[in-house]
Amino acid sequence: MLLKLPAKYRILIILSLFIVGLWFLASNPADNRDSVPGRLATETKLYPDLLVDSSTSYLRYKTILDSLTEISRWKKIQVAGFASQKWYGLFTGLSKIYECDSCNVFTLDKKNKLPGYNYKYFISFENYTLKNDASFYIDKGRYFIRYTVRDKIHENWSSGETEIKETTVRFQSGLEEFRKNKTVLLVPVSKKTYAILNVALPVLFIPLMIILSWIIFILPCKVLYRIATGRCFVIQNIRNLRLAGWALIITTLLPPVIALFLRLLLGNRLPEEIYFPARLFLNDQKGWLIAGVIFLLLSSAFKSGYKLQQEQDLTI
Repeated sequence: MLLKLPAKYRILIILSLFIVGLWFLASNPADNRDSVPGRLATETKLYPDLLVDSSTSYLRYKTILDSLTEISRWKKIQVAGFASQKWYGLFTGLSKIYECDSCNVFTLDKKNKLPGYNYKYFISFENYTLKNDASFYIDKGRYFIRYTVRDKIHENWSSGETEIKETTVRFQSGLEEFRKNKTVLLVPVSKKTYAILNVALPVLFIPLMIILSWIIFILPCKVLYRIATGRCFVIQNIRNLRLAGWALIITTLLPPVIALFLRLLLGNRLPEEIYFPARLFLNDQKGWLIAGVIFLLLSSAFKSGYKLQQEQDLTI
């Protein structure tokens, strides 16, 4: 329908969408993602003072402290995913984690086959985050969400009770500050499913990345080359710019769409405290969206120039 409209109306519609998009992205949505590492780090802290009293010897206190420090270190490793092998393509990937749910000795050395250690397999989705006042932790191989149920909400403050619920999905984040874009949702899968996807995803994504790179980077360079050689208003330039523009826009909008389908697919398995911040993601990627709209505008402008050139050639 849009392609059947006159060029001036198409340009007007694209400009209007561009202005609305800029307003939408420039309205600075509230971003709580920087607080996620701190909340997860708090869940890994263990307090030895709760296990001792005035009669506990210093040696016993040090033994308890060293044990809790080692346990806390392992909890951080689990949440941060340091023991995982990852493969990512665009928004989706795979993760394989080597760990033990009930071991007293912790290791990251996969060659050291300790009893109880095994691999866990996941499909991974980047950029997921946690709602305010929610945190994630792992206890004996089970995954839990700690969240707050608000019972009193006022203009400047609110109060509520902390509750815990178990979930079947896993949340992963680096515990360093400013790791807001390094958070991952992990959905458990079987070893067989992982093996199939480990072959299928690279076969799908590698050609796709090559094609996208060609469309987004090489085709605009070809347009510049034609302009430099005096071939400005030609049909190839119009097609190349239009293709590059739509490729940029669709690629940027694809992760929120996948997240929506994932929410529908998982249903209650995906707790509402773990969500994909679509507006924040688009705000992060606004440069690609703007570039895509600019390419579309240039394509329409080149098409108008091409038609004028054709009319001029006919009159001559």
